[in-house]
Amino acid sequence: MLGAGCHYGEDTSKRYKNGEPTGDGISYLAFDFTMEFLVVRAKLMLNTEAIPPALRPLDAEISFDDITAGGISIVEERLNKPGQTGWKVTVTVSCKRPPRFYSEFENSHDLKHAKFENRRRATAMDFALTNLVS
Repeated sequence: MLGAGCHYGEDTSKRYKNGEPTGDGISYLAFDFTMEFLVVRAKLMLNTEAIPPALRPLDAEISFDDITAGGISIVEERLNKPGQTGWKVTVTVSCKRPPRFYSEFENSHDLKHAKFENRRRATAMDFALTNLVS
């Protein structure tokens, strides 16, 4: 189980080849009906040093077959605080199996101009916490 607030807004680092922004948000949930996946990309409102590398940012895919019957719950509430407009949306997905997590390649900044993705399937070591002080 994972629960944390997510940053929102436009991701200005993602651009098409012509320089136009892609319109992708910093955090988003998308249904890929071609591949039959629920795609989750989220930048969590947590200290990145306190969470495993595979969750910085969260990049996961959940197969439609792995979602339980009635397993998606979306709850929205309007933000009524002064100076804030919009909605707070909480999405809960119940799965039969864990999602497929992905992690960026080490030195991914060197791969930006490559013709392949700069991410790989996360391994158990990507979920290990490093830099822990006892």
